[in-house]
Amino acid sequence: MSREKLVDEEARIRAVEDLDTSLCVEAGAGTGKTTLLVDRYLEIVTSGRARCGQVVALTFTEKAAGEMKFRVRMEIENRLKQGVLDDERRARLEEALYELERAPISTIHSFASVLLREHPLEAGVDPRFDHLDEVHDPQFIEECWMDFLASVPPERAPVVQRFLTLGGTLGLLRQMADTLYYHRGERHVDSFSSGDRSCGDVPLDSVSEFAALVSEISSELSRLVRDHCTNHEDLGCKEVERFLRELGELGGVYDSEDVLLGLGLPAGNKGNKKNWSPKEACGEMKDLVERLRAGMFGFKSALVDRLRDELVGWLEGFLELVESRKAAKGLLDFDDLLIRARGLLRNTDALEGLRERYRFILVDELQDTDPLQTEIVFLLSGAAESDDQGK
Repeated sequence: MSREKLVDEEARIRAVEDLDTSLCVEAGAGTGKTTLLVDRYLEIVTSGRARCGQVVALTFTEKAAGEMKFRVRMEIENRLKQGVLDDERRARLEEALYELERAPISTIHSFASVLLREHPLEAGVDPRFDHLDEVHDPQFIEECWMDFLASVPPERAPVVQRFLTLGGTLGLLRQMADTLYYHRGERHVDSFSSGDRSCGDVPLDSVSEFAALVSEISSELSRLVRDHCTNHEDLGCKEVERFLRELGELGGVYDSEDVLLGLGLPAGNKGNKKNWSPKEACGEMKDLVERLRAGMFGFKSALVDRLRDELVGWLEGFLELVESRKAAKGLLDFDDLLIRARGLLRNTDALEGLRERYRFILVDELQDTDPLQTEIVFLLSGAAESDDQGK
């Protein structure tokens, strides 16, 4: 009985046999994507377009790489046993079986490591570098961070102190540093920050807007207390009066960052309706206090955001510290492997040689959410002007 034809059979055949076109296969789990990849791999080899050592097959995990190499080996052995091959294809498969163990079927990190060890001068790495693995990386970074914190330069100390005073934490600083470090591979040529910005005043509109809010709400609170509070022992009334006295002592001048931050705002949700006439005036007073407290929160948040931006220039020094210590110890972490490999592929001479060496690139589960991995694949697979081979 003949086999039922799959609805996408023509596309599957093309994915295996069209070796002159770069193809992307999108399909759900269990639909045979890896099988197609294995078949395409063997089509490249048996057609004579490339030998095993010239075909890069990249997988997401080391386990997947081992499984793919095993599947390729099993398929080669099955085809050799079938005895339906012509002499040329059989010879190519026998050669592939011999070369397969050394074939570049691996994760992109392992492949990058091979490239760097083969081209250390062009990549700017120690050819004897060691991998900083996921187990030791956090400990190494923590040691660097603690040393970095212990040596805050005098010119940065006021910015750091203000950041902490406004509610920033050492944990948030560490989070910012980690974000810069662990996403360094995604950064463009330009610096992550727009420059080493100095600690200046808050933009005038931020100060003036909050000052205007304080002036507006204090006038309303003064009116409510004067005209509608029947018992000035009311807790809400006492909080408002304390705040108004503080403003009075300032002489109505509170147009600087430090003065605004030092204001002792009325406590929230204080006051009893029975002490106000009409009762709704108590709710109005509470709403105004909450508006004032929300304004202070927004004002502080804006300052924290500005200080966070200013701190980026300082945190760049953390990256420099980490990189210098890794270089001194001959260490590269997983991101370094990809960053350095990308740098190597931006070297025209090195890139042309690698494109000539690796004729085809197959990727199982392309990590398109990682721009660094994608760029490496695209750089290596881009055809030179004189190159008529499909990738």
